[in-house]
Amino acid sequence: MEGRVPAASADPDTTNDDPPLSPPRRPETYVIQIPKDQIYRVPPPENALIAERFRNPETKGRNPSLPRSLLCVGIILFALCLIFIGITLSTLFFALSPEAPTISILHVVVTNPKHYDIYLKTNNANSRTGIYYEKGGSATLLFGEKNVGEGEFPMLYQQESSFATVQLVIDGNKSLPREMEKSINETKSDLPVPLALKMEVPVTMNLGFLKIWKNEILVDCKFKLSALRTNGGFQLLSQECETTFEP
Repeated sequence: MEGRVPAASADPDTTNDDPPLSPPRRPETYVIQIPKDQIYRVPPPENALIAERFRNPETKGRNPSLPRSLLCVGIILFALCLIFIGITLSTLFFALSPEAPTISILHVVVTNPKHYDIYLKTNNANSRTGIYYEKGGSATLLFGEKNVGEGEFPMLYQQESSFATVQLVIDGNKSLPREMEKSINETKSDLPVPLALKMEVPVTMNLGFLKIWKNEILVDCKFKLSALRTNGGFQLLSQECETTFEP
């Protein structure tokens, strides 16, 4: 009788050819330590500089000193133009040799003891240049060394080689010298009254449409009146007037 051999028990290590499955790996965590002096809360300055360069790229071949050079050239050209104009005007002035106008007194009218109308005659002897009598001319009436009245020289333009009549209004001061008061109040007084008229008048010499020179004329007139009467009963006895350019 044949005995039966019992079947061998199944061994998992021998019965399954596939290796057993390994458990899944957990994700690993790494810790990096950075020194405190290298931790930046704001971008470092060099980063801002790099960003600025990217926003505003420099043009190749650009010369930053070029605008300054053009400005210097412009200033030099402007200065040369001014020098040229000055030389031209100076040449014209010396070539024309303008003369100061001559001024003399025609007559004097006394409307009241504190008001005088002095009529002047101006002569522009320049044959090529006219004269502008500018605003701001002053006139002073003197008795001896005492100021007895003031006025303004009127504005006008006088053509070349011409005469003009000017009315100069003088407002007298409140107090007058006794000799003047006596001559005004006494109708029978025939004492001569010596007076002086001093004027300072800014003028511009004009050649056509071109103003070539600007200066001031000084006028000094010494004259005598037979009297000072409001009825006009006196005469201009003598006068001596001198007109010069201000040096």
